[in-house]
Amino acid sequence: MVSFLADRFGSKIVTACAFLAATLCLYLLSLHLDTAVLMVCVAVAGLGSVGTQILVNGYVATHYPSSARATALGWSLGVGRLGAILGPLLGGWILGSGLGTEWNFYAFVLPALLGAIFIAAVPRVRAARKAAGVDRPETV
Repeated sequence: MVSFLADRFGSKIVTACAFLAATLCLYLLSLHLDTAVLMVCVAVAGLGSVGTQILVNGYVATHYPSSARATALGWSLGVGRLGAILGPLLGGWILGSGLGTEWNFYAFVLPALLGAIFIAAVPRVRAARKAAGVDRPETV
């Protein structure tokens, strides 16, 4: 479904919106809500955090020229993998510190919000190529 939206509206806007949805739902998970609402929040938070890596890959693959695409995807996947390693460590530290389980959700709101900001801050392809002095489409 989200891939369809990315194809229709562009992966940049859909990725940023998915990160923002994760930000909101991660915060809502810290509250005492009805079970049905919590389940929806869990699904949307999963889509906007773990599931968004696929959208980021698609965005990176279409944003960078073919000469830099593999490097860009490698960096993107590496940063995502670093988050997958450090996230559970941070969660364990927060639980071990006695702050309370809601602080785990607060801690993960920040990376989701930063993801939305970083994706939104990437210039459009045409503007990026023009700034680099390459204002023509690449040929395959």
